[in-house]
Amino acid sequence: MGDVLRSIKAFVREKRRAHRRFVRKLSRRDRKLYEALVFLLKFTCVALPMHLIIWMNVDMTSLQEITAGMVITVLNLLGFNAVHDGISIYINGMRIEIIRDCTGWKSFMAVCGLVIATPDASWKDRITAILAGALVITAANLIRLVTTILVGVAYGIKVMEVVHIHLWRWGLTGTIVLYWYLWYKKVVLKKRK
Repeated sequence: MGDVLRSIKAFVREKRRAHRRFVRKLSRRDRKLYEALVFLLKFTCVALPMHLIIWMNVDMTSLQEITAGMVITVLNLLGFNAVHDGISIYINGMRIEIIRDCTGWKSFMAVCGLVIATPDASWKDRITAILAGALVITAANLIRLVTTILVGVAYGIKVMEVVHIHLWRWGLTGTIVLYWYLWYKKVVLKKRK
């Protein structure tokens, strides 16, 4: 078994050396294009499980119930009389259902894709960034859901839908990109210097 592992390690080392030689031969412009291509390919590979989850219509009821429970906790801490039954939230005569996409799972997958695809980051840094990203996404998603519901309570369902669909879709996307950029700047660029 030890000989097999040594052979695999030697093979990997040689492939890495060959890859570094290949990249060094590229012009600066071509190197940037190559790095962008590798980044996009890695990001796409991490996105494949997300598409499988969507295609297979994976049941996320437990995650939806946990999300509904967190939203109810925050609403009640803010002084609202809100209750939930499974994935349904009841507040001021309104019923709001926490569907699969309300859980923030796609945002988490996007963070994973960006972090894993980032070159020159150690796996320790990547795992730390993914765990911290899970907390950031959970917090941002909770803020998104609570504020959207409060807009619905104050201004009605039509305004709530506008906030939910337009404002927060871009708000959560911006949060993901900002989180990744700050991590990249703090961890990866700092190591390059």
